[in-house]
Amino acid sequence: DILPYLGFEPSYTDEELKKLSLTVPDTVGNEIGEAKGKVTAAKLEYKVIGSGGTVLRQLPAAGSKVISGGIVILYTEEGGSQKVTVPNLTGLTATEVNTAAANAGVNVEFSGNSSDGAIRSYKQSIGAGESVDTGTVVTVYFGDENVVDG
Repeated sequence: DILPYLGFEPSYTDEELKKLSLTVPDTVGNEIGEAKGKVTAAKLEYKVIGSGGTVLRQLPAAGSKVISGGIVILYTEEGGSQKVTVPNLTGLTATEVNTAAANAGVNVEFSGNSSDGAIRSYKQSIGAGESVDTGTVVTVYFGDENVVDG
């Protein structure tokens, strides 16, 4: 846990990243301390927006799938959404997608086969350049975009 602070970021294979997908807990209606505990227990990070004592809403929603280390935004006051710009997450490996998404303040969910390091993303659910709330989940699709289901 101290290595990231020393400048050493963990390096995962694309298959390991896919397996690190976690379910976001439900924190709406919880006191902020309890909500923080639930998020931490789920191996996710949190950011509190507002100064209230109770979580009024959260992003991503409870039950959403995000990569380990994803951020759950806990809103304790009405309004107050912080916007971020969705980066271009196409043409990247799973590791590159995860890094770019984290740097931009969005969460990702992988779809398709990202286990082969040569496989790159070909589509994302929210377009690059779109303005979204911090913590929004962007689904990124991996595989051969030329294969047509049929």
